[in-house]
Amino acid sequence: MKAEVVAFARFVEVRQRALQRTAWLLTGDWALAEDLVQTALIRSWPRWERITRRDDPEMYGRRVTPKRHEQSGSAE
Repeated sequence: MKAEVVAFARFVEVRQRALQRTAWLLTGDWALAEDLVQTALIRSWPRWERITRRDDPEMYGRRVTPKRHEQSGSAE
């Protein structure tokens, strides 16, 4: 398995719940928060190498999640 696959899987394992809590603060709905984080993570994977080279993955996730919420039309 490639190192970047392992690193991404580890990031998801360790940080997914924290990202979901942030998403819940945006949505007030756990199911929607989970969907939002999954979408953000799916969009992060193709950019993972760049994210880890240029950015802190946690901060990237925390920036992308609210953007996905706004783009979904669910933001109030």
